[in-house]
Amino acid sequence: MKLANRLQYKEHGLIFAQAWEHQNGRNGCLGTPLNQNAIARTLERLIASAEVRRINVHGLRHPSATLLLAAGVQPHVVQQRLGHSSIGTTLNQYAHVLPSQQAGAASKLAALIY
Repeated sequence: MKLANRLQYKEHGLIFAQAWEHQNGRNGCLGTPLNQNAIARTLERLIASAEVRRINVHGLRHPSATLLLAAGVQPHVVQQRLGHSSIGTTLNQYAHVLPSQQAGAASKLAALIY
């Protein structure tokens, strides 16, 4: 959407932002923040169409962080994405994901040594 509407899109670095379908004749601007009701309605539609367990927007933080850590994203990057002020908060909350990365770390160390 950003590329297709370069002249109309105002960048705010948001995950959820105003799109054409959110304008409804109002004086909105592409790229500006959505109101939380619009986000919740969109999430409800996605949940219904995917036929998955109901979750609220805030509830998306945990699976997002867990998947990122399991994929090998550095904990400090996950910390920044979640807005935690301390890496300790992130590591304490999501430490259960990190042990699965031990084998990969051992393999990388072995490759460097040999």
